[in-house]
Amino acid sequence: MLKKIIKYILVFTFAFSLIGCSGSNGDDKQYEEANKLVTEGKYKQAKKIYKEIKSYKDSKDRITDCDFLLAMEKSVVERMEEPDDADYSTLVDTELSYLEEFENKDFGNAKIESYYEDYIDGLNTQKDSLKEDLLYDSDYGWQEGRVQRFEALNGLYNDFNFLKNNKKFVANYIKDLDYEKKLLKAYENINSDIGAQFKGGDLPWNYEDNYMEATVKNNTNYTYDITYFVTYTTDGNSIISKDSYSETEIAPGMSYTIHLTAPDQDCNYEWEYQIDNVVVK
Repeated sequence: MLKKIIKYILVFTFAFSLIGCSGSNGDDKQYEEANKLVTEGKYKQAKKIYKEIKSYKDSKDRITDCDFLLAMEKSVVERMEEPDDADYSTLVDTELSYLEEFENKDFGNAKIESYYEDYIDGLNTQKDSLKEDLLYDSDYGWQEGRVQRFEALNGLYNDFNFLKNNKKFVANYIKDLDYEKKLLKAYENINSDIGAQFKGGDLPWNYEDNYMEATVKNNTNYTYDITYFVTYTTDGNSIISKDSYSETEIAPGMSYTIHLTAPDQDCNYEWEYQIDNVVVK
């Protein structure tokens, strides 16, 4: 009798173990399938599976991954559809409104979370650039944020097939990354070159009764356009007048003379410049 009882207990335990494992294996297969779908850019399909097994492993956090990727798709596509003269502040604020909900959420995939953080950093860099007082600082900051955004989008594209079938996205964001990085470097080099020609904290201006002049040389490898702006003020900081000077297609090694009209009275001045149409190879 004792032997029969032991035999029945063993059989029952073995059967129970098989039944217990079957559900876990099924969830695991669904989980791996959902992970695969995310890397293929099929976020909606992946989300549907994660919701079916959201109590399994980190599926709940993986749902956040999918929600973010879907929000990013909508945000980026909408930004691409905006006209070239769209307000920069509105562009940034609109994208941030799509993505702000993920700020305090837990992601399942560390790479996706990293790309999210990098993209948000890029948007905030661009937002901060709009608050800069000087034109060059604003333009440089905007371009810096642009590169940060492009790099994050390239990561999503390469690792998770983000917008892989959107030809406009691939042309504007994926293929142009190298150009955008070179343009940022060009801004740095041109700015450093102009700064290196300062004497006593300013360009070597020649002052006359009704104008001021300074000669600058392009010691970089870039051809570019530039516009100088000057504002003349009283000691009380009241604006007397403004003037500007533009030079186009400044080739490497070329020198040019900035000529700015000045008021016929004692005054203070502040000047700045804006670089444009840089030829990047």
